[in-house]
Amino acid sequence: MSRNMKCAQCVDHLTHRQTGLLADSDGAAIDEHLEQCVDCRRFNGQLVETDSLLELLPRPTPRTGKVAVPSDAEAEAVLVALQQVADSLDRSRADDLVQDVLAEALASGDKLDLNALTQSLIDRVLADGSPVSRGIDDFSTADRSQQLDPDADTSKLFYPEFYVEGPDLGGFVDAPNQWGGDVRLTPEADLITGDLVQEVDDALAALKLPIGQIARLVLIDGMSIGSAAAAFRISPHEAAYALHTARVHLRGVVANSL
Repeated sequence: MSRNMKCAQCVDHLTHRQTGLLADSDGAAIDEHLEQCVDCRRFNGQLVETDSLLELLPRPTPRTGKVAVPSDAEAEAVLVALQQVADSLDRSRADDLVQDVLAEALASGDKLDLNALTQSLIDRVLADGSPVSRGIDDFSTADRSQQLDPDADTSKLFYPEFYVEGPDLGGFVDAPNQWGGDVRLTPEADLITGDLVQEVDDALAALKLPIGQIARLVLIDGMSIGSAAAAFRISPHEAAYALHTARVHLRGVVANSL
């Protein structure tokens, strides 16, 4: 990756950098560009700030039915995350799916491991156990118009536009604006309202499988990008592209709202 990179190239690789999937030399090139470019530095900061908003999204109440599970805090966190994934994959069968994977794990004497339970749940949703057939190209710029639920209220998938020719080749067409002047968009900021949180939650739910689910697992539940990729039986790089699509879109939703 060239150290004389353009903004378009930097933005496309920000999530790979964050998840540690870039070679050291490529990561250094990104860092060097961020030091020199106020637009990309601001854009990256807004991605991070948007990530923090996900902490405010409503979390589901685990519904385990007759399955007896441990009552400690660690098990509770696993159950909340599992219920969230099940709800997003197939709400009509979510409770049964959670109970089935929990019962199977407990009967086998397995520890309640979120990675293993998530993969088991996803395999059940896919019925035949086949992998999610999405390659790297499916998460590229060219396919972004296809990554929203067709029934979603917003048909546009937010992603910044860059000049494709001329002296500003690779630069932002519209440079990212500072949100709220010098105020950072943290969970305590006055700019954050219930309506904004709901917009972010709705936007996340509208993303196609497995983009929204990977974002929830990594950004909310703290799962590694490798584990999230394994759960959906895709490569870590494919999962990072999916996560990047979600992060940039949610940042656009926030920017549009503000």
